Amino acid sequence: MKLTKNMKRIIAAALLLALGAIAFSLETVRNIAAADEQTVEAWIMCGPDDYVHCRRMAGKNGEIIGRLETGYRLQLDGKTKKGWAHCTDLGLEMTDGWVYSGYIVFAEPVWYDRELMINAPGRVACRKCIDGDRTGWVIDGSFVHVFWAADGWAVTDRGYIQTRYIGALAGR
Repeated sequence: MKLTKNMKRIIAAALLLALGAIAFSLETVRNIAAADEQTVEAWIMCGPDDYVHCRRMAGKNGEIIGRLETGYRLQLDGKTKKGWAHCTDLGLEMTDGWVYSGYIVFAEPVWYDRELMINAPGRVACRKCIDGDRTGWVIDGSFVHVFWAADGWAVTDRGYIQTRYIGALAGR
């Protein structure tokens, strides 16, 4: 049977997809192995009426196996280069899964639920998550509603802001 040009393209695309999946799996295994099989305690920190998806596999396309709210304690034993943390002992139907590290802090979040003033030499970036894209700006003297804070970050009504720019939280 002679292969047509289109059939050759389809076969080539399928091979590239398979190689990409193998490379992703190898990267994940390498990063977990680099963790020296130790676990680190961490917590989820997101908005007050929000949650973070826990997934069966690292990546946005991984099957969702649970929803974790702020204060959920995690045990981490590895991380991919793309920012997905491997969690163990989850207490879900599956005992382990993956969470995006932009919602993970290494100190238990503290609840504030109050308006606090920005104290900064200029404008301050508001972010989607700790390492996320900038979603806007706040300026010195303006007020934000702070819900949670931990590890140098605060979850506010404007997004994630570094606590060093929030007057009452500076230095925490």
